[in-house]
Amino acid sequence: MSLKAQKKEIDLLLADKIENDTRSYFRTMDIEATRNAYGRQLGSFSTKAEFDGIRVVPMTFIRAPKIKKVYGEAYPLSTVDGNIVAARQGK
Repeated sequence: MSLKAQKKEIDLLLADKIENDTRSYFRTMDIEATRNAYGRQLGSFSTKAEFDGIRVVPMTFIRAPKIKKVYGEAYPLSTVDGNIVAARQGK
């Protein structure tokens, strides 16, 4: 299996639920995500956004997943255009 194919298989390892994928992996994080939510590679983009109240950081989205929902002990760390793009669970 190529490295690209392996990456596709594990990009949402921790998500409890993956909206557009019937497979599940470790399911250790209280998030629901959507695989490849930003579309094809041509829809990729870069931006800067606040991260966990620390500072603004550069972010690049290439066929990236989107966190649709956080619940339980998970909470958002960063959002872009109203979408959760990073989350953490626990302390």
